[in-house]
Amino acid sequence: MSYCELDVIESFLTRYIAYPDEHSSVAHTLWIMHTYFTGSEWSSLGTSPRLAFLSATPGCGKTRCLEVTELLVGGEPVFGTATGAVLVRLLGKHEKQVEKGELSGDEPLPVLLYDEAEKLYHREADNAEMVSVLNRGYRRGQREYKCAANTNEPEKFPCFCPAAITSTKPLPDSVLTRSITIRIKKRLGTEPVEPFRHAFALAEATPIKEDIWDWVSAHGQDVLRAVGNSVPVVDREAEIWEPMLAIADAAGGDWPDRAREACRFFCTRIGAERENDELRLLVDCKEVFEDSERLSSEHLIQRLVNLPDTQWRDSRG
Repeated sequence: MSYCELDVIESFLTRYIAYPDEHSSVAHTLWIMHTYFTGSEWSSLGTSPRLAFLSATPGCGKTRCLEVTELLVGGEPVFGTATGAVLVRLLGKHEKQVEKGELSGDEPLPVLLYDEAEKLYHREADNAEMVSVLNRGYRRGQREYKCAANTNEPEKFPCFCPAAITSTKPLPDSVLTRSITIRIKKRLGTEPVEPFRHAFALAEATPIKEDIWDWVSAHGQDVLRAVGNSVPVVDREAEIWEPMLAIADAAGGDWPDRAREACRFFCTRIGAERENDELRLLVDCKEVFEDSERLSSEHLIQRLVNLPDTQWRDSRG
C-alpha cells in the first residue's frame, strides 16, 4: 500500500459528504489519518487540531459528517453526551494502561465527537470542563486538575485528545483558532451523495481501517521524520497543521502539495473572515446609531440583533 490509501479514505468520505470545496475533503482525510498518531509513541506530533463542521442551516449534513468520521477514526469514539470529567478520566485510564503495559504506546487516544457544540457555550450551561478540553487539549501534555474519586485529593488528568465538532452558531476564537473549520452548505441537486446506511457503511469502513493500520505500521517512522518540514503558515496555524502535513509528506504522491494548498486556503480564509466580521460590526453600529449621540450597551445590542439578515443574533460576547 502506498500513498493511495489517503485516496481511499477521501473517496469513502466523498461518497456521503458534499464538501463545499476541494480543500475540505483533503483536510478531513488528513485529520482522520492523524487520529492514528495520537498515542504516546508519536509524541513528536505535538498537537491535534480540532475539526469543526459549521453551518447555520439545519439539515445540511453536519451530523452526517460526524457519523462518517466515527467509522474511520483510530481511537474509540467518545460522544458529546459524556462530560468533560468523564473524558479526562478515560484519557487518564488510557495513560495508566500504557504505563502498565496493558496498551501499546501506539494505541490511539479516544476521539471526541461532539454534535451541536454551540450548547457548550450557553451562558447558563456548566460545561467549563469540556470547554477546557477543547481549548487546551489540542496540545500534547496538557492536563486538568480533578479530585480523585477515592481520596478527594486534587489529581492531574491528561486532556490531550482529537476532537471533531459541529455547530449551528459562531464559536469563540478560543476554539476556532485551534480548529480547521469546514463550512458545510446545503447541497444542490447537482451534488448527489449516496444514501447513508450505518451498517453497510461500517462494513465498508472496516477493511479501510485495517489498511490504515498497515500504513501506520509501515510508514509511521516516515511521518516522524517529516515533522519539521516546511509549513506555509506560522505560529499556532503552523502548530495545528504540522501533524497533517507530516502525514501528507510521508504519503507522497500529490498529497504534500494538496495538503499545503488546503493549509493556505483555510488559514487565509479564517483571517479574512475575522476581518470581515470586525468591519461588518463597525458598519452595523454606524447604521443603528442613526441620529443618536449615545446609546447604552443594552440598546445598542438590541438594535444590532433586530437588523434584517443580521449575524449578531447568534454571536456571543
